[in-house]
Amino acid sequence: MMEDGLLKFNVSDSLVGSRDIVVSVQDTHSLISLSNDDQGEEDIESNYLELSNYKDMSTGEVVGSANFLLPANAFRDHQMMDWIFSMKGDGSDSTTNEFNDLMSDKFTLRKEMGASMNPLKLA
Repeated sequence: MMEDGLLKFNVSDSLVGSRDIVVSVQDTHSLISLSNDDQGEEDIESNYLELSNYKDMSTGEVVGSANFLLPANAFRDHQMMDWIFSMKGDGSDSTTNEFNDLMSDKFTLRKEMGASMNPLKLA
């Protein structure tokens, strides 16, 4: 989470290269959850995300839409991830921005209290 309320993701381009992208939480949602629960693994799942209108920080280009895999071993702040994964609608709901502010404030508070907040790594 960046200071202006945007999300910053680190995207792996190769085994040794990556780039940062920045997106509004309003423009994120999960398309599908990929889990291993049927193999005895609990709370281990990857998510396939769709990000819209994100900015590629390496080029400065705003990209319309792309899909990314959030691996199961990526850092998870479960409350914030539930909000990121959810469908937020078209933005006409007057409470969407207020709820995003609440989630951002709670995330920042957990971070300030010493929770380990590693950057999200997408593939």
